[in-house]
Amino acid sequence: MKKIFNVKIFIFINSNKSKISEAYQKQFPNKCEIVLDRLGLYSKQFGVKKYPFLYLISNTGKILQMNKIGSLQIDKNQITQLINQNKEVIKNNNKLKEINRINLNIEDKPLISNKFRNVLFCKKDSSFYLCKENIPFIFKVTKNGTCYNLIDSLDLVRDKLIISYDLEWWIKDSILFSSNLTQDGKYSVNMLNINKLEKSQICKINQLCNFGFNFIVKREDSSFIFTEKWKTRNPVYLDSIDNFVYKYDFSGNLINTFGKPDSIYMNNKYSCMINNQITSNSNHEIFLWLNILKKIQVYNFQGEIKKEIQLDFDSSFHYNLERIPEEFNDSTWKVIRHDFSLSYKILVDNVSPNSLGLIYYNYIDKTPNFPGVNYDQQYYMNILNTKTIKTRTVKFPINSIPFYFEGDKIFCTEVNEDNELSIVYYQIVN
Repeated sequence: MKKIFNVKIFIFINSNKSKISEAYQKQFPNKCEIVLDRLGLYSKQFGVKKYPFLYLISNTGKILQMNKIGSLQIDKNQITQLINQNKEVIKNNNKLKEINRINLNIEDKPLISNKFRNVLFCKKDSSFYLCKENIPFIFKVTKNGTCYNLIDSLDLVRDKLIISYDLEWWIKDSILFSSNLTQDGKYSVNMLNINKLEKSQICKINQLCNFGFNFIVKREDSSFIFTEKWKTRNPVYLDSIDNFVYKYDFSGNLINTFGKPDSIYMNNKYSCMINNQITSNSNHEIFLWLNILKKIQVYNFQGEIKKEIQLDFDSSFHYNLERIPEEFNDSTWKVIRHDFSLSYKILVDNVSPNSLGLIYYNYIDKTPNFPGVNYDQQYYMNILNTKTIKTRTVKFPINSIPFYFEGDKIFCTEVNEDNELSIVYYQIVN
C-alpha cells in the first residue's frame, strides 16, 4: 500500500510583515503557503472578514477547513487529523514507467489541443486514429507523430456533421466507425476504410437523440449500441424506470432497449448524473458502468442482464452520497463535484477479454481563490479481472488520459502547459 500526502495549507494575511509568515511556516514547513491579500480579494471571494484566515484544501480542490485564526498559533492537532483523514491510499503501489513519448505535429507545428480524447491504436503499422470532440475531424498519426486529417470539408457538408463523439473498430486495423451529431440534432454513424481511404455514411438515426460520448459496434448482428448522455444543464426527471441503452440496426431502426437506472437515481428522480460507460468483449458480454456507482452490470447481446459486479475501489475513488441534494442542477454540481469521482470509459484488455480497465477521474482546482474555474483532471484506472474480481489501481500524471490497454502496456494522450498534445506509452511496474 502506498499513502500519498494530498493536502495543502493556505494562510491568507493582509500584512507583509515577515515575522507573521515565518511563524506560520515554522509550524508546517514545506506544507504551508502564505498568501498576501492587501486588497481583500480573497476575503470577498469567501466571505471572510477577519485576517489572518486558514484555508485547508485537498489536491482535488475539496475544502477541508476554512476559518479565521485568532493568533499566530495554529491548532496543529486538528490540522494533522484532517491531513490523516484525507491521505490517498493506492492499492498495490502500481507505478508507471514511461517507455516512449510521441509529440504530435501537423505541418511541422505542434498539434495544439486537449480535445482529442477518443483514440484508436492500429497495431498493424503502430499508427493512431484520433477523433476531435468539437469538430468531426479524424486524424491519422504516424509512428513519428506526424498528423494527417482524413476528413475534408466536402465530407462535412455532404453528411451535415457538426460534432464527433467516438471511434470504434468495425474490422480491427482496417475499417473504423465514428459516431457523430448532425446539423438537425440527429445521430449518424460513418465508416472510414483506413486502407483505401473510402468514406461513407452507414446509417442515420431518424429521431432526436441524447446519446453519450461512447458507443459499441456489434459485427455479429450488424448493430450499434448507444447510451444516454449525462444531462446537467437540462436534467430530465425520472418518473418511471426507463431504459437508457439503445440498440439500432444499420438502417437506423431501433431494435430494443435495456439497462435500468439504479435506485440512487430513482430515489432522487433525476437522470442528470447518469453518465453511462459501455463496452463489450470477445466473450459476447456487454459491460455497463453508471456514473459514481461502485458496480458494473453485465449483459448479453440480447440485452438480458446476467450479473452485477461490485467494485473494490480504493480511496482515490471519491464517493459521498450524503452530498447529493434533492434538487440538482449545473450550479449544484460545481459545488459537490469534488465529493465524487466521475466514470470516464471502460477499456478491454487487448490480451485478456476478462480484464477491464475502469477509468475515472477527479477534479483538481489549480488555484484556491476560484475553485471550479481553473481545474485539471486526475485520471485513474481500476484494473478488474471479471472472473476473480481482483482489482488494482493505476494513477496517471495530471491530464493524462488512457485509451489503449494491453496487459501491462498502456497508451495515453497527454497535454503540457501549452496544450501541446503527445501520445505516451507507459509500462505498469510493481
